[in-house]
Amino acid sequence: MAVSMTYNSLLDDLRAYLERGTSVDTTVFDQLPSLINLAERELANRMKILGFVTVVTDTLGIGQSVVPKPNRWRDTISINFGVGSTQIRTPLFARSYEYMRRYWPDEDLTAQPKFYGDYDYFNWLIAP
Repeated sequence: MAVSMTYNSLLDDLRAYLERGTSVDTTVFDQLPSLINLAERELANRMKILGFVTVVTDTLGIGQSVVPKPNRWRDTISINFGVGSTQIRTPLFARSYEYMRRYWPDEDLTAQPKFYGDYDYFNWLIAP
């Protein structure tokens, strides 16, 4: 007989296995969703293979420095861009937010992108 698992049945199984995690024991009860999320992220990092990677194509406007991340984004593998009709791809280099703010303090200065980094959980910062 086939058995299917849902998120709620996984929580119940974990609570039963740990013999903790009831609504009375709030320390474990409240942390189980975070632990499941961490396990999902670890599996996603280990399974960076064809079929598990989503390729996103978008247009970057002139002077646009903050770019929204796609829905259900987990991790960035790489970002590259193309200019004109030939679309020769040029990679952007990952840098920290602090590095890019020091490197590019005046946002009014624009050029072709060179670096990207996390602006926040929902956006990237692109710097020339």
